[in-house]
Amino acid sequence: LGPYRRSALLHHSMGHYHLQALAAEKGVAVYALYAPRTAKIEVVGELFDGRVELAGEGSGFLLGASTIVTAAHLFPNSGNYKSTSIRVRLNSLSSTKLDARLGAIDRDIDLAMLSLQTPIADKHCPILYPSGDTSPEVLQPGITLFTLGFPLDKELSIARGILSNKNDPSGEWQTDLTLNPGNSGGPVFNAYGHFLGVAVRRTRAWITSAGEELDVDGVSYFVPTEKLTANQNFNLPNSDVEDCWSWVSADIDAAPLRDVSEKALHLSSMQLVSMTKDDHPVLLSSHSRQYERTYQPAEGYKFTSCDLEPISVNHAHDVVCNVTPEGDAATLEVKLTSGPAFDQWRGWYHARVNLQQLLKQ
Repeated sequence: LGPYRRSALLHHSMGHYHLQALAAEKGVAVYALYAPRTAKIEVVGELFDGRVELAGEGSGFLLGASTIVTAAHLFPNSGNYKSTSIRVRLNSLSSTKLDARLGAIDRDIDLAMLSLQTPIADKHCPILYPSGDTSPEVLQPGITLFTLGFPLDKELSIARGILSNKNDPSGEWQTDLTLNPGNSGGPVFNAYGHFLGVAVRRTRAWITSAGEELDVDGVSYFVPTEKLTANQNFNLPNSDVEDCWSWVSADIDAAPLRDVSEKALHLSSMQLVSMTKDDHPVLLSSHSRQYERTYQPAEGYKFTSCDLEPISVNHAHDVVCNVTPEGDAATLEVKLTSGPAFDQWRGWYHARVNLQQLLKQ
């Protein structure tokens, strides 16, 4: 999903139609990539008299194999019910119900984390644009946005809008995306497929200084990813998502008008890796084992290099990251050593894996 280099025919009717068609194509790609990771969330509450009711519902986004981010306002205060349970369906209302539990929650920024009891395998991992740090020229008002969710208890839907501004006192970003009941907690993407934030609310009415109440349309808000990753309550990336997330920066022309049909020439991604050898199969001597982690490039790209930034290392040897001659895979290899059974010291390797990718010609 590449950056824009918009045609000079923008103000010509045919050029405008062309851009609309290209934006629609991007929506198709975003839906195809991330529909399997978009969740329908239902919170079921048991009242103190034994009756059961739907206490909250909305959407969410699977960040790793089991971690889901959603909106905090879906979940009632703990004293409202004798007990609550959380049911999740991925991709469709007809999908199998999965049990989940509520982890961290921060009502001040309206975000919550769930954990699936059964991990899910899906290769299309989220790609994050660190909202406050990287390539701000692609995160300016006017860019195309998409959101996925389950509005009005209907099937998974996609909506398209633009980023209106990033200056709300709440720290939320304003958009004209159509958010209806059920959209809360759904993911928001840009046209490159980067995960930008979590949809949380829509303004439906506004009271003027004269006390008149007016209907409002086209004013919605989402929480940017920087508030998710910077919040210590969520401790992200955790062990579940560290092998899945990527932060991507693209070589993008600084010109404000770009053509959506062209991909970035280069991509730079970072993966976190954590390997630990904590078994002790030999009684009186140390023991070593080879560990591997293989990475795949984005579709249409090939790897050109793999660089390692160690974070914490203990008894790790022969550490190397090799890229295949064709660039279709990069493999990290580490030999870890643990101590004898009577001593039981461990070996580990925690690092950042920086992968450079080039568009295939």
